[in-house]
Amino acid sequence: MSKDHRDALLRSKRVRLDPLPEGILCTDREDWKQAIEKATSDLSSAIKQRTGSAHATRRFRILVSADQCHTDVTYLKDRLLPTLIKVLLLRQDGQDTAEAVLEAAWAITNLAAGQHDVVKTVLVSAPALIAHLSGWLGNPVADQCAWALGNMAGEDAAYCKILAANGAVLPLARLLLNTTCYNQGRAAESESAATTAAWALSNMLWGDPSQAGHLIEAPEFSKSLINVLQEEHDGGLHIEGAWLLAFLCGGSETHMHTMVKQGAADAAVRRLCSTLDKQDGAFEDSLALLTPLLRCLGNMGTSKLAAKSLLSEDCSAAVRRCAECPNGSLRREARWVEAMLSKLAQG
Repeated sequence: MSKDHRDALLRSKRVRLDPLPEGILCTDREDWKQAIEKATSDLSSAIKQRTGSAHATRRFRILVSADQCHTDVTYLKDRLLPTLIKVLLLRQDGQDTAEAVLEAAWAITNLAAGQHDVVKTVLVSAPALIAHLSGWLGNPVADQCAWALGNMAGEDAAYCKILAANGAVLPLARLLLNTTCYNQGRAAESESAATTAAWALSNMLWGDPSQAGHLIEAPEFSKSLINVLQEEHDGGLHIEGAWLLAFLCGGSETHMHTMVKQGAADAAVRRLCSTLDKQDGAFEDSLALLTPLLRCLGNMGTSKLAAKSLLSEDCSAAVRRCAECPNGSLRREARWVEAMLSKLAQG
């Protein structure tokens, strides 16, 4: 897999889809404008009355997110976005508030998956989204806010720097850390939030590699990320965790050595071997995970500290299997790893 293609995958934006209820879509632009004006008015009233915000925000989100509706940037800036930010700033406890904030973050997520000018406009909502990464309204809300931030980061490297300046990196790291700690359980919503946080952090590092140092220096973060690969989690969390580890090991040698000292090489080798053992030759079923794992090994291939793990028979056999697989991109990735390990063996 080429670096350009890999970077494109890492910084890809993701729309959250939802089956839309019958009768709510508007194919005519004028009808849609009338519907969104009414939805905006209803939502503003719900916010003032402190009741029914979730239902009103849901309808608002569906209209804003609909593919048929192409909102102009001025209208978005003046009317739609301020209303969504008001929802994000709600501070009442309770299920209605949590659902309303989730719907607002969902709407911004899909807007941030759109055109450049739209993403630039919704960037102003970042501080309000970051405030919800603590999970005070629950992991599903934090998950959706991280998703919105990840889409913004995936749009433009300059936006990554803006998000970092607004303090997005460490809250995302804490979201990953808190939702993967053994004492938090393994509920699906926790793993989903951790997966999204890892993906968003990868997008952040793509645009602003200098943030890698802040991540590695965060208490317990390095250990937590390595635990993602060592423990049994949802496959998506392994994939995003492996890509994040590959990023951290692909920049500064100091950062890479820190991760190796924490056990990153051994964890990546073990996960690679276990993944190959489970897939029974059907490489296509495991490509999404095998590729970043190989990238991790290659990026650590210059470290003598990693030699014991990377030059083991288990690692060599696993990389060789990948180098002989039918998939061309995985085969090239594995052969690059073999070349790196050969140099490591030669000292």
